[in-house]
Amino acid sequence: MSSLQSQRTAGIYVLQLIELCHKLLLRVNTVMARPPSAFSIQRWNRIPVRTEAFREGLRAIEWTIEDRGLAGLANLQGLPWIMPMEQFFEAWIETIASHLIRNIGGQIKAGRKRETITPISWDPPFTGSQKYLLPDVIIERENDIIILDAKYKQHWEELSFSPWSKVEEVIREQHRNDLLQILAYTTLSDKKSITSCLIYPCRETTWQSMILRDRTYHKASLYAGNRKINLVLTAVPMISDLAESTELLSKALKN
Repeated sequence: MSSLQSQRTAGIYVLQLIELCHKLLLRVNTVMARPPSAFSIQRWNRIPVRTEAFREGLRAIEWTIEDRGLAGLANLQGLPWIMPMEQFFEAWIETIASHLIRNIGGQIKAGRKRETITPISWDPPFTGSQKYLLPDVIIERENDIIILDAKYKQHWEELSFSPWSKVEEVIREQHRNDLLQILAYTTLSDKKSITSCLIYPCRETTWQSMILRDRTYHKASLYAGNRKINLVLTAVPMISDLAESTELLSKALKN
């Protein structure tokens, strides 16, 4: 609760968590707080426990005592409660991709781990602007490559319900930049078949409407020499079923 108190201005969810902490503390305020001994923990772990909640509670006690809640990198004060939504959405797409390769095969590389980074060499070096290209996810297969780039923007909502000519110019310009960026990523591979996929978030209602209309993606293709480049635009909500999202993305990426 003390960690949450420092984040009271971050939003209503923090205040609700603080209220939950108050209620939980009231339920145990008559019990003296003391850490269990190592012997007690070992004994409890050996006793057959009937409920998963009890087992998780014991595990949480051990993590607190041994400071393993954050892999030993920080104490229990000042826990980070804010994560940029751009990073969250990129991580969600990486999670979907890790399940996707079970269906379509291939090896996955993640930008989060700097596995997809390609430096840009400027001459002289100090004159350069952009220093590297970093796709969010790359799936490499024997005969082709798939590039996924997550964009935490409302573009899909605009593009799905408004004609291109009526979309605000600032959104159209941003979308053009997204397209140019992911097409630039296609230069990183010499595969003859490359699929570049821009993925946007969408509302749950939009997601269901897309499924009903069988319009979960838009696809185009172009040729660069003897290379075929497939361009896919799609969207996923961040509260959707993982299996459903994986299945529909797999469908969109089929040649």
